Amino acid sequence: KFQGWKPFWAALGAGIGASLAFPQVGSVSRCEINRECAERAQAQVKAELQSKGPVRNHVKKDCGPLGTRNIDFADAKGGYHEVKTGRVAYNKQIKTQIEKDAHILRNDPECKGITWHFSPGNSGEPDKRVIRHLREEGVDVVFHDFQDASRTVSDLQAQGACSGCRTIVRLYC
Repeated sequence: KFQGWKPFWAALGAGIGASLAFPQVGSVSRCEINRECAERAQAQVKAELQSKGPVRNHVKKDCGPLGTRNIDFADAKGGYHEVKTGRVAYNKQIKTQIEKDAHILRNDPECKGITWHFSPGNSGEPDKRVIRHLREEGVDVVFHDFQDASRTVSDLQAQGACSGCRTIVRLYC
């Protein structure tokens, strides 16, 4: 039984999010769909980057007073890449990530650029303020329509899952 967002985020932050009861849509929970879409998007961005050279996963960068930034991938040319799926709200966590990325762009001589990759998910599209803030800070924004990711979503939809998965595609291009 879903008991509101406050316990949900507290439990997720405590690392026990998998044990919560998520709303079901057909035979698949929305959480499972989001996780599947995110994993596919991560794998496909990584594959694209690897086709151009070696890639490091989960790179940690010191951002001074802002703390540490965990970046999804770093490519061989010094580019850092963050992958987001579905709805990305303009909240404190995202603002902090953007501020840390801006700090890295200004202060890390190894960094040759930062790109945020957005791909379809079942929960909507990124907030326009996220895109605006990223661009203001000099962060590149790329939108993907991964064939495999959308095939996965179609498979999940066939099992009775949410139908709103592909709303982000080329929305801001």
